[in-house]
Amino acid sequence: MKGDVQVVLARMVSLMEEEIAAFQRLLDVLLEQRRTLVEGDRDGFLQSTRRKARILEEAQGLERKQKDVVQDLSGHLNALPEDLNLPRVIAAVEEEYAQRLSELRGTLSELLKKVRRTNETNRFLIEHALRFVDQNVRILAGLRRQEGYGGEETDRGPFLVDIEA
Repeated sequence: MKGDVQVVLARMVSLMEEEIAAFQRLLDVLLEQRRTLVEGDRDGFLQSTRRKARILEEAQGLERKQKDVVQDLSGHLNALPEDLNLPRVIAAVEEEYAQRLSELRGTLSELLKKVRRTNETNRFLIEHALRFVDQNVRILAGLRRQEGYGGEETDRGPFLVDIEA
């Protein structure tokens, strides 16, 4: 039985290491997205968005595998799967695994904080860019409308000259 638990714990460690690698790639892509947003690189942004989607799909797959591991582990630790979280696993297993799982938990926690912060910054940049575009469209639309005789606004049609010229 002890050997079975070790196999399940080794699988849990392996999945957490894969998850950390996936979230590190996600952080790298988010940083790349930030660069593309600042530089106005539309194609680069779209490519990074596709990479981000693939990484998130991978992370979801890892999460499903982790649920299976927790299910297996719950049988060995005489606990319900829904009651079994990482701190409880760490408290219930041998020191070797407890220490490694604790290290991985800390690494993952810090990495997720960085991912959240970077994602929030990117969201801010996108929202700011959208407001900027919206304001410019309103300004340009206002330039197309001019008052005619009698104080009525008339639509002058499309511009024949670049407004910025």
